[in-house]
Amino acid sequence: MKKGLRFGDKSEPKTKALGDLDDLDEDFDQEFENLKASSSVESQMLEPRKWKADKYNIFSEFSIRQIFRNRKIPIVTLDERFINLFPEEKMSQRQQRLRDELVELMKDQSRILDDIKGMKRYKAQLLQEIVENMEVDQTPLGRLKERKLAKNRKLIEDINQKLLVAEDNLEKIPGEITAKNEELMAESLQRCYDNIFEKNLRKKAITDEIKDLELRLRELKKQKLEIEKDYRGSYTYLYDMLGTEMMRKIDEEQDLL
Repeated sequence: MKKGLRFGDKSEPKTKALGDLDDLDEDFDQEFENLKASSSVESQMLEPRKWKADKYNIFSEFSIRQIFRNRKIPIVTLDERFINLFPEEKMSQRQQRLRDELVELMKDQSRILDDIKGMKRYKAQLLQEIVENMEVDQTPLGRLKERKLAKNRKLIEDINQKLLVAEDNLEKIPGEITAKNEELMAESLQRCYDNIFEKNLRKKAITDEIKDLELRLRELKKQKLEIEKDYRGSYTYLYDMLGTEMMRKIDEEQDLL
């Protein structure tokens, strides 16, 4: 028959005197009382808390202008931190829409700048041609120059009108880009807050679950001590009645050693 430690015993000799068993009973009694006291206190401390489950829009009471007043906000689509924080799959539909609109505004700004540069170059070319063809007369070449001058003047007038429109649009675009960028930033900040709020709720729920498990573990330990206390009382009585040698034989037969 396989021999081992008796149930509840530590690494001590298999055969114990009755005095040793009495000492162990006293140890168990003290541990049991200590655990009951600590469990009673902690059960009050570990009362489940109720967490607020309602989130709200942190910008509901503030306008975008108030939020970003006196703040220099980078263009978020060019900000490496924003790109890393909000890859395509993590962006909301509104974020994607605002981002696309912002990108289009920036493309418009670049396109208008290129158009203005192109029109100014063409205007300079036309002016140079006017200077070169200022001398006109009634000769066929002179009449050709005159028509060329008239055509160039008409083109310059058209260019001037287009430049006025383009420069007016160019003047408006920075404000539109700033407004759209702030709108996208506000939406992104809300998304960040939502993520923090949800993760915090999850963390608190896990914390409560851990505390519940700790309380359950203490309750189980208390039950274990109660069983061991009752078990040792019965064991001591049997030792008194049957003697150490007889109990050792019974334990061996029952595979309790």
